[in-house]
Amino acid sequence: MLDNFKNASVGIIRHDPTFTAPTATEKNTEISVIREEYFVKLVTCQPDKFDATLQEFKDKLKKAGYDQIIKERTDYYDGVFAGK
Repeated sequence: MLDNFKNASVGIIRHDPTFTAPTATEKNTEISVIREEYFVKLVTCQPDKFDATLQEFKDKLKKAGYDQIIKERTDYYDGVFAGK
């Protein structure tokens, strides 16, 4: 943060690198639909159904490839920030 302030005070702006996992781009629509569907279900379900509904949500995300997205992001992060 201090480096960013110092750089900005002399006109140098450095942004942290951004990364989009290839699988996230490919599966974005499918995952967004699942997320929207289960957001409503999780907010409106009966309390005794919450855990089962949450597990359904996780299972659908896994089936849609979400674990691969997490792996791609983790690999990228580890590669960029290794040793820092």
